[in-house]
Amino acid sequence: MSTVESAQEFASAALSCFDMPAGADVCLVKHRENFVFRVDADGRRFALRIHRFGLRTDAEIAAELDLLRQLAEAGADVPRMVPTRDG
Repeated sequence: MSTVESAQEFASAALSCFDMPAGADVCLVKHRENFVFRVDADGRRFALRIHRFGLRTDAEIAAELDLLRQLAEAGADVPRMVPTRDG
């Protein structure tokens, strides 16, 4: 995914995986090694990060998510992860 436009389309299409309405507002926040979007849906605000293919392995991403879970369990104020519909 090389363009902001294609990442925006991908982010909008991905909303259904999180049971979010198709008409949710998706706005680019940052584009560096990943694309980060703000999603406003159902009166709530989320961050949606799209990883650049090949930048990190699945194991590295899983380790990052595990670290966030551990920090949250220890009481740290970290973003809460929203799993996809199928986990």
